Amino acid sequence: MVELQNRIQRVAIYLRKSRNKEGEETEETLAKHRKRLIDIANKNKWSYELFQEVGNSMNENRPEYQRLIAKLSENIFDAILSVNLARVTRDDAETPRFMSLLRQEDILFITDSERIYDLEVQEDWQALKFTGFVNNWEYENIKAQLRKGKKDSAKMGRWSNGTPYGLVYNRLNRSIELNKLCYRTNRGRHFSGIQSLE
Repeated sequence: MVELQNRIQRVAIYLRKSRNKEGEETEETLAKHRKRLIDIANKNKWSYELFQEVGNSMNENRPEYQRLIAKLSENIFDAILSVNLARVTRDDAETPRFMSLLRQEDILFITDSERIYDLEVQEDWQALKFTGFVNNWEYENIKAQLRKGKKDSAKMGRWSNGTPYGLVYNRLNRSIELNKLCYRTNRGRHFSGIQSLE
């Protein structure tokens, strides 16, 4: 462990706040994560660059994530410091690419428990790979449960989220009403005119 710590001088700190679809997280949560990771860097006298964004860990087009990936091959960082791998990526295709890039560039991965993964070491590679598999399984399970919940709510006549076809929210009396525009025709074709009644 001490030998690995001695290799580290500059770290990339990656923070991600989940979108509501994954379970709402507050700015306070992000601030706590940021403080925790910066405290670790300061305690170890590591210089750092912060990468922080709001986004879904399954979306590889996150701007700060892409900026991080671009910098990893510039020999700037000795390690990536994040709360855990799921904060960086849970995508079953992106996770192996991310791990391969770390291995290729000889960059360590550090969690907020200060566990250091050296992906040149087979045990660390396998441990992080297994963590990635579990993260992806958990994410897919959450999505499946959310879909079931939405269907159950719809069957019970409840509006769970999103914009239902043919209905509008009337802000004046705070009720859901039939959108008559959905049933107007234009040359025999139905079209949707979803709107909010003022």
